[in-house]
Amino acid sequence: MNRLFPIAILVAALPMVGCEVRPVTQTNKAPDYTTQPRNLVLVPAIAGGLPSDQVDLFETEFTTSLEVCGVRVTATPAAGVPNPYVIAAATRDSGGGATKVDAVLVVQTTQTGTSNGVKTSLGYSASLDDLGTKKTVWKAVVNMHWDSLLSDHSALGRDLATAVVAAMRRDGLLPTQCAAAK
Repeated sequence: MNRLFPIAILVAALPMVGCEVRPVTQTNKAPDYTTQPRNLVLVPAIAGGLPSDQVDLFETEFTTSLEVCGVRVTATPAAGVPNPYVIAAATRDSGGGATKVDAVLVVQTTQTGTSNGVKTSLGYSASLDDLGTKKTVWKAVVNMHWDSLLSDHSALGRDLATAVVAAMRRDGLLPTQCAAAK
């Protein structure tokens, strides 16, 4: 009987090992918006939910994925709740006025869930503002959950970037034929 006890503990712990983050994304796109932005400013206001190395990983993965699709991305740090039009104007001016920014994508942390002091879920919102129409044309909510306190959190930035890019592609904001970054 004593030999079975350690085996029972291992079997009970198996569901907690190797669980991956499961992003769930909901989106809403303006029905009359058919543009695919070519020059985008990314504002990752996600430091409240991710450590700085994961914010950097998010920026890198997101930028690389969009560049594969022919979209130029300029990441700019967020200060408070960013105004997309002020950000776009500052980005355009800092580049000598030569770059026309089509849209600004702001990604913000909306919620953090914890269990025993360990993060078990993160929530984000993304908002795409078209500068030509001066309207918010796309919104997304990404909720990332994991079942185990032992889950690998080293790729949360990449998981978030993958979820946002997939939602943009699904909603026609990116060409569907462009390959995902490797």
